[in-house]
Amino acid sequence: MDPAEIREAVRAAIAAGATDLGKLMAQVMPQFKGRADGKLVNQIAREELAATV
Repeated sequence: MDPAEIREAVRAAIAAGATDLGKLMAQVMPQFKGRADGKLVNQIAREELAATV
């Protein structure tokens, strides 16, 4: 799984209004279920949320 693809989806979810980690993960994980490690998605989500503050 390409981390850039995950990062793009995370950024799109943040732009759509997901402002906390729980909501963000709930929006992004279904897109990558079975294809990406949840730990990687969580790490990228945390990085992107921190960058928006």
